[in-house]
Amino acid sequence: MMDIVSIVAGLISVLVGVITGFTYYYFLQRKRATRREVPPGERIQQSISKLSSASQEIDFIIQNIVKDIKNRQTALEELKARHQTLLQEEGELSKRVEMLKDLPLEVAKYFQQINEQTLQQVEKRRARRDIMMFIFGIIVTTAIAILLGVFGVG
Repeated sequence: MMDIVSIVAGLISVLVGVITGFTYYYFLQRKRATRREVPPGERIQQSISKLSSASQEIDFIIQNIVKDIKNRQTALEELKARHQTLLQEEGELSKRVEMLKDLPLEVAKYFQQINEQTLQQVEKRRARRDIMMFIFGIIVTTAIAILLGVFGVG
């Protein structure tokens, strides 16, 4: 029984393959027959049209590439300028460091004390000013309250 099933399956498979092959062959023959023959002049015209559109696309792509290159070149020039500025600043800072290395420690401490004294004086002035502003605010507020009371507004 198993042999008969496998023989029938094989025959069906061969039959389907033959039918498919003939159908495909017939389809190709029919397609070739319906395809019209394009005259050479029209083929050349189609080719020129395709080349023209391809050329326009390439021109567009090249323009985009040129824009990108210009943008990158501008960015590179800006980076170079920034690099030069940083190199100059680095040189100036290294000169200052060298000068400070040669400076004796006592002189540096003296300058620090002077700066601290100056900062303390500024802070004292700020504190005095804040207190004066507070007192002046109290006086003005009191004067306004008295005037409003005299005129009966408050």
